[in-house]
Amino acid sequence: MRRARAAEPHFWAPHTLPCVAPARALPGAQSIDNYIEPLSNTIHGICSYGLRFGSVAGFVYYSSELGIWGDSAQAEQLLKQGKQLLAPYAATVKQKIPLSDIQLPTTECASRTAKNYWNKGVVKSIEFLGKLPSTVKGAGSNAFTYISQQLENANTEEKN
Repeated sequence: MRRARAAEPHFWAPHTLPCVAPARALPGAQSIDNYIEPLSNTIHGICSYGLRFGSVAGFVYYSSELGIWGDSAQAEQLLKQGKQLLAPYAATVKQKIPLSDIQLPTTECASRTAKNYWNKGVVKSIEFLGKLPSTVKGAGSNAFTYISQQLENANTEEKN
């Protein structure tokens, strides 16, 4: 039989030794981290929704101050002011883009292309409608086969 050893008195504190891990919290004790993470998530959510609401409210306020939501005369005046503000920038962009080198399609070519695409769309639609009965029949038979297999599997599982 082994004799129990008497507890020796310790003259050092475990937290002063560099190789000793810090003491763990007792079971059931709450750590500060358990409170900080949900709090930070809540603060993040509040700030996120506050920023969204503030940006929408700011847009509505400044757009109403400009007169966008007013009558058509105010909107027309605002459009003229915008054109005057953007005119210098538009002039520099026009100088940088060589519009004379760009060849736009003729009306005959554009008309012929539009008719061609329209006709192809009509042909594909008619083909789809022509194939629709056989497609629906095939899908119905596949669905019937799948459902009957599932019912057979359910019946065999009930018997076992």
